[in-house]
Amino acid sequence: MKQLDIPLLTARQIEVRVAQISRKGDGLSLLLYKDARTDMEVLDAIFGPMGWQRHHSRDNANCTISVWDDEKKQWVDKEDVGTESNTEAQKGLASDSFKRAGVNWGIGRELYTAPFIWIKPPNCEIKNDGGKYRCNDKFEVAEIGYNDHREINRLVIVNAKTKTPVYEYGTGRKQPSRATATKPKESPTPDAKPAEKPLPGDSGMVPATDEQKAYIREHASDGEFIDIMTEFGAELENLCEADARRVIKELDRNPDEKPKCTRCGKVITGWILPDGTTMTAPEIIGKSKISYGSAYCGPCCVILKKEAKKREQEAKKREAG
Repeated sequence: MKQLDIPLLTARQIEVRVAQISRKGDGLSLLLYKDARTDMEVLDAIFGPMGWQRHHSRDNANCTISVWDDEKKQWVDKEDVGTESNTEAQKGLASDSFKRAGVNWGIGRELYTAPFIWIKPPNCEIKNDGGKYRCNDKFEVAEIGYNDHREINRLVIVNAKTKTPVYEYGTGRKQPSRATATKPKESPTPDAKPAEKPLPGDSGMVPATDEQKAYIREHASDGEFIDIMTEFGAELENLCEADARRVIKELDRNPDEKPKCTRCGKVITGWILPDGTTMTAPEIIGKSKISYGSAYCGPCCVILKKEAKKREQEAKKREAG
């Protein structure tokens, strides 16, 4: 199979939805995504309508996209798993697994390089609906641009109804609107200025934005801060933009998917011990499993330790008496 030139998505092919609204209702984050029809459109354009096929298994949880390799005279498969949607679970599951399988072929993979998109009123209307915040505004991508590494370097999002810009990022060149746009060829730049040496803690990448830092401060508990700083080996102010996105993704993860304490049921996070030392969530889980046979949070480990000590003292008294 020849080297594939999967086109970068155009503004028309990218959808925007509200990802999360802040607890105070003073801002919200937006997420870029692709529709399943976009994958079909790109697959038809690159391989031809008769040159690819899809198969679902495990009740639509898995999707395999197969494309025909004319050189080897065989089908080449790439597979991924999806998650159910809030409405029409089975249909949403099939669609999501299909889109994820498309990413394996490179369709929309560039969306993972999107910046953290945070907007505040008056760029969005957030309403308090019985103590729960919601936003009915619709948004769309007006401009999208990429660098030669297929990373987003230009993004303009507008209100879908008023067409008023609500978010702007970067100054890169605008992506052509045609669906078959290809990656620009690199041109030699012998006189180009050498890249500056990266600063400690930024992994050689752009620093985290003020919006990302504010979101992490607001949504991360003290224990989660310990886990963040330990994992990335940097203070919040020194996090790079890519690492900040990983942190936010972890903070937004469904609580049901995070490890919980066997005793109190709370999510296990990093913890500051009474002597001032710190332990990360993995350290606490590992130590509690060794000591008590199950996963417990820091505070519950202290309680269990006191209870064990009390039982030991009572046993000694019974033996002495």
